[in-house]
This record gives sequence, C-alpha cells and structure tokens, in this order.
Amino acid sequence: MSYWGFKFEQYLTAGRMDRQPDSSGPVNNKEAYCSVIQTRLGSHTLLFAGEVDALDPSVKETKPSCYVELKTSRQIDHPGQERNFIKFKLIKWWAQSFLVGIPRIICGYRDDYGTVNSLETFLVSQMPKMAAQYSNPPAWSGTACMNFCDRFLSFIKTVATEDNPRVVYKFEWTPPAAEVHWEKLVDSSSYSFLPRWFLDDMEGGAECS
Repeated sequence: MSYWGFKFEQYLTAGRMDRQPDSSGPVNNKEAYCSVIQTRLGSHTLLFAGEVDALDPSVKETKPSCYVELKTSRQIDHPGQERNFIKFKLIKWWAQSFLVGIPRIICGYRDDYGTVNSLETFLVSQMPKMAAQYSNPPAWSGTACMNFCDRFLSFIKTVATEDNPRVVYKFEWTPPAAEVHWEKLVDSSSYSFLPRWFLDDMEGGAECS
C-alpha cells in the first residue's frame, strides 16, 4: 500500500517528452526531481528544495507554472470521508505545493485494492476557498498557516543562536497546544544529519587534493 502512490506516478509520467509512461518496471522511490526555490515570508528569506512529480508539456508557461503534483486518495463514499479529505488531506497537499509554486494537483481516487478509478484536478490556489466553503468556521485557512509559519521562523531565530554543526535544535508542537517546545541536542546520533566524517574533516581543516 505504501508504494501505490509511486506506482500511480509511474503510470502518468515519462522520463522524456518524446516517450510514453512505462509502468512495467519496479517502483524506485529514491529517484526524485527537486526544484530549488528562494522566496520571502514576512521578514524571512527562505531557500529550500521541493520535490516536483512532473511537468505538463501542454502548458507553455515557464516553471513552476507547468509543474504538476500527483496524489492518490481513497475514493470518497460518504460525508465523513469528504470531511476528513478536506480538513486533513487538502491542507497538507496545499502547503506542499503552494510553497514550491506548483499550481495544479492531479488526484487519483483509488479503491481498497489500490485501483485508481477516477481522476480529479485541483487548483492549488482554490484549495483554501474549498476549505472555507465546506464549513463555518473554515476547516482551515491558508493565511493562518502562513502566519503561523512566519511566527515560528521568528521564534527559531531567537532560539537557534549557536553556530555549531554538532548542535541540533529539536522543535515539537502538538496541536491544539499553543506552545512550541524545543530542546538543544549536542552530538545527537538520532537527529544529526551531517555525517561524523564530514564534521571531523571540516573541523580538522582538511583540504581537497
């Protein structure tokens, strides 16, 4: 089940413009194309990479307007599933695509056996409006999400003040709590992402030969 989404992408994408999708091979979830974005949020300058599933060759506009995100979701059979889809799933899809600038998401609705029976295209710009129209108060708000992100980044700047590659700052937030808890970890093998050999070479002043 965890690979159904990757298989869906394989059915809809090809490695080159002049080729057709080839779904005969095994799924490789370690391959990815990422777009590097520099943008601003409030007073913060952001530089990050976001995974992009595909581009639509029929869209003549430049990147990222031609980008497309591919998703799968359980087909909706009753109002409770629709509520969960709009309240919990759409917000994740919106946040992921909005930050990268992806304008459209193609969703494949699948059954319990992984078979996709229908497709629906969502405009990322319209997702917050869908949440607002579904319930009162809105199921979620894109503005509230970005405001929270802005405040959280400001909070990080007040906490992560030590420029030390062996230090990791761990932040945790459990909704609906109002506070974000943090912890300073030194040489933590569980959360460190820079390999020790890299840190040793950098601190030892190793030179490239």
